Amino acid sequence: MESKLPQTANTNLKFFEETPAKMWDFDSFKAYHTQDKRNPQKEASIRNKYRKCLKEMSEDPFLEGWVKAYVDCLTALDESTRETSDESKAVVQNTFAINGGTAVVSGNTVNVTNENLPHKRWSPNVNMRSHKKFRSMVDEPETKQDQNDDSSDDTFELESSTSSNISEVAEACPHRLYYLVGAGLESYKLPSNAVKWIVDKVDITGEFLGYRDKVVRASQQLKEISVYDQLALNFIFFISDTAPIGHFIQPSTWDTVIKAVKTECSLKSIAEDDAHWCVKLNSAARKGNGYAKAVLRQWRVAQQEEPSILYQDIYDQLLKAYSDPFFVECLNEDTFVQQALLPILKTFFPNSRLIYAEGANGVIRASRERKQAFEPDSEGKKADFSIHTLDGDKSQLLLLVECKAPRSTSSDDFAKVANCLKDCIDKATRAGADNENIEVCGLICNGVRCRAYAMDLKFHGVYRMKEVGTFYVPHDRHNLDVLMSAFEVMSLLQIFVTLKDIVLNSAKLCKESIRIPETSKRSTMVLPSFESPIRLADQQIRSVLQNVPKSDVYRASRKLEFVKE
Repeated sequence: MESKLPQTANTNLKFFEETPAKMWDFDSFKAYHTQDKRNPQKEASIRNKYRKCLKEMSEDPFLEGWVKAYVDCLTALDESTRETSDESKAVVQNTFAINGGTAVVSGNTVNVTNENLPHKRWSPNVNMRSHKKFRSMVDEPETKQDQNDDSSDDTFELESSTSSNISEVAEACPHRLYYLVGAGLESYKLPSNAVKWIVDKVDITGEFLGYRDKVVRASQQLKEISVYDQLALNFIFFISDTAPIGHFIQPSTWDTVIKAVKTECSLKSIAEDDAHWCVKLNSAARKGNGYAKAVLRQWRVAQQEEPSILYQDIYDQLLKAYSDPFFVECLNEDTFVQQALLPILKTFFPNSRLIYAEGANGVIRASRERKQAFEPDSEGKKADFSIHTLDGDKSQLLLLVECKAPRSTSSDDFAKVANCLKDCIDKATRAGADNENIEVCGLICNGVRCRAYAMDLKFHGVYRMKEVGTFYVPHDRHNLDVLMSAFEVMSLLQIFVTLKDIVLNSAKLCKESIRIPETSKRSTMVLPSFESPIRLADQQIRSVLQNVPKSDVYRASRKLEFVKE
């Protein structure tokens, strides 16, 4: 891999700036400095310069991690060569102790194992060939395929590391996203004792992982992929009638998947008596809040048991906010959450001995732990509202809510929520929650349209993200009908009853099944995630391909150079 080093007064480092990493050995360094026959230099002098360069690079605090590891290997190799009179033995001896660990040089690959790394934050395995599109900077250029070759392999490969070819590549793929960033797995093999999702004798797990392999190949080729494909990179598979991943799976198999999920996640209808009172109250609200409150009082007298009391409390809270001039379209995000959404959420999920609610002031701990394991200065994602188990330091997030105000024009909350739900499942599983029926829920509100999701980890290699349903928050008092419309499919009350059942059941399972991590039977099911993709413009593509740590791509290049253990 070719590396451009920071500007320095040491002109001897020019060799390392201009030469691919595979040629950073002393013989290449000596050949570089003996090109000028008019100014011959002694080998001892050249070797001293070589050692000084290696030392200066190793001590540079701004140099990338993989370069440091490789330089340490070269230094150890040089010292080994100096200490033995048998040059051949020095070449064979390719394992060295470095910084309390071990470095193994094999061809163009450097594997560094160091148990003393702080918190094992960075990978002890540095493989310069790990990124496919960078291999040609380490390997010899491959022979071009014959133009008549009918091979269907369209894998993105650089033929050489020259600036002209890199420019051509950058111009051919402008504004590309690099998705394989961070600690995620490009390849995954199911363990021998894997729990698979089998429906009607169809291996759904195999189908999903086969689809993921296609997404990984597309990402390696720098192709642009959808948000659903990005989730698949993290083993998250979104299951819905309208999910695009259904196009990549056999129709009969996809129908089987949808049928199985709908059976697991069926909606509940509210009682006819409650539906009757909802219709009556909605009609009264169109006349004015006073009329609606009068009907509400009658309802409280007539129905005094759950879940009627729950519905009555929701209407009571909403009528306090939905005055005659109240209209949600003109609200900002915070006001929308406080006035239109929290009356519903807090009524369904009141604080108890089992769960508690948290507002927008807290960072999602599961997200923070995952991000800080890779990038220590990251703070993690924040939720607009969340529900947690009341279990001290073993508390787990069970419901995550993300909102955008009605006047907001765009939202990327779907991917954010999906990845955060996976983080929460991983955190609970690592903490020792062994019950496979634990699910975490997400609620995404884009204006008045709210979509509910649930995620579980029942099978190896598959985080199932299921769509529970959709409902709408009323625009104003003339629109309260949406609170109970579409009873059979997507009414707000049905969906929240379902969510309530999932959340409360998962809370009980978490508290009952959580064990110390050492005894967790499901901890091996947890899989690492890729980080957010990096968008690269033309110049940035050239910079990243040349591994130049410029300020505008420093963070991107740093991410590309480390592979999480």
